[in-house]
Amino acid sequence: KIMTIERLVLGPMGANCYLIGDKERVIIIDPADDAQGIFANIRGRKVEYILLTHTHVDHISALTEVKEEYPNAILGVHHEEVSYLSNPDKNLSQFLGNPVVYTKTPELKLTHQQTIPFLDTEIQVIHTPGHTPGGCCFLIKDNLFSGDTLFQMSIGRTDFPGGAYTQIINSIKERLLILPSDTKIFPGHMGESTIEAEKK
Repeated sequence: KIMTIERLVLGPMGANCYLIGDKERVIIIDPADDAQGIFANIRGRKVEYILLTHTHVDHISALTEVKEEYPNAILGVHHEEVSYLSNPDKNLSQFLGNPVVYTKTPELKLTHQQTIPFLDTEIQVIHTPGHTPGGCCFLIKDNLFSGDTLFQMSIGRTDFPGGAYTQIINSIKERLLILPSDTKIFPGHMGESTIEAEKK
């Protein structure tokens, strides 16, 4: 079976939402905004997981609607950011004047190096704190979904509450740049890259 990766650029901050799967099953990484747009691209497939790279508002705006549409999908977020989902100050939605509050408990509290079975492979969780305390990247085969930790020729901001510059640099050096150089990077904003390009 062929695994496909679709990128939807959503919301006023242009966050990338990724749909990864085959013709029958799919996972959603970062339901950023525009729930209806996400639904249209699911195309009747079974949503197995909704995974969050982190809990900033521009990556979770459509979460409540998406979870209501797919109640059996397993929501995964790093254990350090579970409380952020229901706290508009921590998820930064308060600053935009449109509070986002997700009150249910995630089914899956992610930890570093956890593996999640999916299709004929697995999703590897890589905890990369620095942009946020519970920031995670997801490695599926040779595809790294890097959230706001690592971008094309850039790194995530560390001036938000819970951010730390030294920490994000260590996360990138010790946990991402050690991956095979041909690993493809699908970041939380903007276009794709590779580990090799970012090492340079």
